Amino acid sequence: SSGINAEWPLRPGTILGLLKLWPKTNSAKEVMLLGEFEEVLDIIEPAQFKKVIVPLFKMLAKAVSSPQFQVAERALYFWNNEYVMSLIEEHCRIIMPIMFPALYLISKDHWNQTIVALVYNVMKTFMEMN
Repeated sequence: SSGINAEWPLRPGTILGLLKLWPKTNSAKEVMLLGEFEEVLDIIEPAQFKKVIVPLFKMLAKAVSSPQFQVAERALYFWNNEYVMSLIEEHCRIIMPIMFPALYLISKDHWNQTIVALVYNVMKTFMEMN
């Protein structure tokens, strides 16, 4: 990864700026950017996280819905990250309504069984939070 170092300015504006640059047609760049977002989330303060929840998870809902297997898989890997999971759990009531419609649709008719299995795990995680 090109790597975001710990001194990177983690202002909500930085994350929102990155979200605006989302590459809609380049799946390799999407996967790379998802990796960068996860690195940012690994070191973000909970107070900063709170300010970017809605736009960040709207983007993640789109990413998990991607017909590109690698993009959907990379987005779903966020739920394997312990610290990110603790942030999600803390804000489950905000995040679940954003994510659930996308997850539900994928669980019903995604072409890739691996993605469907990952989605079931994410849905199960949300159910255990409530």
